[in-house]
Amino acid sequence: MSPSVLFHLIPALHLTDVDPHDLLPGQPGQGVCLIHDNVPEMIAKISSVVSSFGVNIENMINASTKGRRQAYTVLDVDSIPDTAEGAIMDIGGVIRVRILT
Repeated sequence: MSPSVLFHLIPALHLTDVDPHDLLPGQPGQGVCLIHDNVPEMIAKISSVVSSFGVNIENMINASTKGRRQAYTVLDVDSIPDTAEGAIMDIGGVIRVRILT
């Protein structure tokens, strides 16, 4: 699924309907789904927090469209501790996080 198609689905998603393996086919492991403000350095902040847990991001989709205030990011990771969810939520501008297995 292309990021532009993904972004148009975001209003209908509540992060409970998303399986990162559908968005990133062929990728084993866990997924991290985020809705966040579409601002500079957001991806860097998310990556920094995720890597602080020793987690490698295997694949990533980030979708937004010009003029939108929010963006949607899906990370494919081998594994991520449950405590990472709270740390990601503590990033200013992150609206919602869900870790999927």
